[in-house]
Amino acid sequence: MGGWAWGLTMSLGALSMFAFWATLIVGSVLLVRWLGDIAAGRHHREEDSALDTLRRRYAAGEISQEEHEQKRKVLGG
Repeated sequence: MGGWAWGLTMSLGALSMFAFWATLIVGSVLLVRWLGDIAAGRHHREEDSALDTLRRRYAAGEISQEEHEQKRKVLGG
């Protein structure tokens, strides 16, 4: 193998090693953040959004108190 080919092979090896470690580190950080969100109870964003919408509708007078209580019980809030 010539001198330039050896250098190219070493460069590609270094780049692939860098990509491997970067992927491993970024994946680990994202996994820890995701697990932290679950532990903190922030994984029910859709349910929170529905409860927020229900509260806004009740505050605006679009639904009665009875409807609000019934729907809140269904949503678990």
